[in-house]
Amino acid sequence: MKKFNGYLLVFIILILPSAIYIGFTTGKHNFVHLPIVGPQTDSTFHQIPDFSFVNQNGDTITQEDYLGNVYVANFVFTTCPTICPVMTYQMRRIQQKTATLPGFYGNFKILSHTVNPEYDTPEVLLEYSKNMEADLSNWNFVTGDKKSIYAMAPYYFVNAMEDSLAEGGFLHSEFFVIVDKEGRVRARDDDNGNNIGVYDGTSEYEVGLLIEYLKILIAEYNLAKKDKFFIPLIVVLSIVIPLAVTALMLLPDSMRLEFGGADLRSLPFLHAVINGSTAVLLFVGFVMIKNKKITWHRISMMSAFILSAVFLVSYVISKLSNSPVPFQGEGFVKYLYFFILITHIVLSVPVLPLALLAIYRGLTGEFEKHVKIVKWTFPIWMYVAITGVLVYIFMMPYYA
Repeated sequence: MKKFNGYLLVFIILILPSAIYIGFTTGKHNFVHLPIVGPQTDSTFHQIPDFSFVNQNGDTITQEDYLGNVYVANFVFTTCPTICPVMTYQMRRIQQKTATLPGFYGNFKILSHTVNPEYDTPEVLLEYSKNMEADLSNWNFVTGDKKSIYAMAPYYFVNAMEDSLAEGGFLHSEFFVIVDKEGRVRARDDDNGNNIGVYDGTSEYEVGLLIEYLKILIAEYNLAKKDKFFIPLIVVLSIVIPLAVTALMLLPDSMRLEFGGADLRSLPFLHAVINGSTAVLLFVGFVMIKNKKITWHRISMMSAFILSAVFLVSYVISKLSNSPVPFQGEGFVKYLYFFILITHIVLSVPVLPLALLAIYRGLTGEFEKHVKIVKWTFPIWMYVAITGVLVYIFMMPYYA
């Protein structure tokens, strides 16, 4: 019975990290996230500024009407003799393709700015929208002060201006831009890992890509709705696992288990290797994010988390099978060892919830929350990993 209970406990602790990871990432597009475009600090990102324009119905449209919605923006004008009709047709295609997709209803809009506001009055825009068969339930064609409209274009990383040499008298980008619910421009990575924040609105292929990436972005927000399940789960795990490990540390010798007769006395060395590798991966992840290598950062941090889960399983097996080995040093070394050991044990307790929360916020695309948590998680996790190696070095002479 003891052997069965021991294996059952190890099985549960081994399976939970995998179950959490699968739960975080279940569903199409859930593990792919669109990079945020533009200048950013550690906690703030480039955002579309406040605006106020008038739509085809004569209603005032502001940023407040779009915050909380994913939207696609572009710049056109109704008398454009070249690309604008194609762009508007492709925008209508986006609207039609997304109309019946899960998660889009009530969460997606379109914003088309005119670059010729002196001619494109609300009445003209309304007639244009009818001719183009646009559904105005979530699509606004806006006009307003020319300088204000032109000043908005750089925030979308596109161009809009008068140009007497251009056909129709105006020069504007053919690009569509995806903006998230927080007003941040979202990009995609090309084959070389470079961020591309725009899509050619005259290209059927690129508009098809845009639709696919819209699905990814909507999936990010849908994933965030899993908070009601995963946050309580993280809390429960953060309480149960430390209590279980504490109980194992106090386990009497009479309750030690045998794991198929295997010699498990070398596990402390394995723990040191795992802790050292975790520290290296944490450092690599830190360097990667500082250099905006998001994919490599994610790989490094998830690898560090998986190694920590493996360490937990191995540590449980070690405590179930081996009696504690006392430290036999004296004097200053003794006090130094116990200081490192005690701080290592105490700080290892918050590592679990902090790491789980940081990873969860990263996977759900809540990057501002992720950054705030990581400011605490990284130094604590790094300290625990490094001191795990130091504890082994101190204890190495006493392991038979």
